[in-house]
Amino acid sequence: MDSCTVHTTRVISVFDVWAVYDRNWRKPHYPSYMVRQEKVGSALDLEGAERIVRETVRFQAEAAFGGDRLHSLRIVEIPLGGYAPEWQTLSEYVYDHEGDRLDCRTIPCEDGVFSGRTPGEIRFREGDLCEVLKEGRVVLGCITGLPPSVERCAKVNGTGAAMDSSDDCYYVLTSQDAYTEPTDALRVFKPRYKIALRTERRILQAYNDYRTFPIRMSIADTAAWARLKGAAEELGWVVRRIETPRWKDDTFKLMLDGVPGFPDGLDLQVMQKTVWQHMDRILVSFRRLAGLPAEGRGYRLKRIVPPPPLVKGIPVPEDPMYRL
Repeated sequence: MDSCTVHTTRVISVFDVWAVYDRNWRKPHYPSYMVRQEKVGSALDLEGAERIVRETVRFQAEAAFGGDRLHSLRIVEIPLGGYAPEWQTLSEYVYDHEGDRLDCRTIPCEDGVFSGRTPGEIRFREGDLCEVLKEGRVVLGCITGLPPSVERCAKVNGTGAAMDSSDDCYYVLTSQDAYTEPTDALRVFKPRYKIALRTERRILQAYNDYRTFPIRMSIADTAAWARLKGAAEELGWVVRRIETPRWKDDTFKLMLDGVPGFPDGLDLQVMQKTVWQHMDRILVSFRRLAGLPAEGRGYRLKRIVPPPPLVKGIPVPEDPMYRL
């Protein structure tokens, strides 16, 4: 079945047509450029709305005066006769600047069940460059993740949970934000303009760094674990346990015995970034904790004050923890 088949519904609705215009007249366009959105008409059915799309494209082509260039168009089906914010659509259709349909979603945003996309309905692949339509701006990005497949959605929906329209998204690493984020599949487009070589290299390098980061982080954490353990044992301390960070920007957790001034042992936390970048200062701190002379800058040992319990009656841990 065509994913863009219009589903009959008892809800009375209207089809609003929105045009997105490119406001940028400078070059180059990327890594981002300004756009504006404008409602250009409404219709009682999809056929009438698509007629408005074609009229908008034709008017833009025949305009005798200069103006903002057409970027894309979308048709949004909105229910009538009740509360309906802009995001609460019944269906949505996206068209390029020539009026050709690119994609669509025909399930209600509020209570529709998303059944996934077939391989033919996924317009991009991981590593593809793309445009992301944000609020008033188009940003160049790189695809890092794809919408869920039909098989995956069937598995999730069969457990009693249900995927909805918010799960119909690509994961995109944008050149502007430098992190990956879920992006509505209907807000992702192929790059329309020429991409400067240095811009392309920069975003592809960011994509490569993103793909290899888990491996690089694991290697860095393993090396740091070995250095922390070796430094503690060199000072005669007993290393009961060292926990590596569970995620980026988490802490190393050290449980040490034999540290002067801590007869019950020292539970110590050190930020992952600190271990990676300032191991020399940590080693200076270790020597000073052991009562040995050390040249250079170190860190002051700070006691972590636990927050009060959320539920009365739950005791606060008595063992103090410290942080460098």
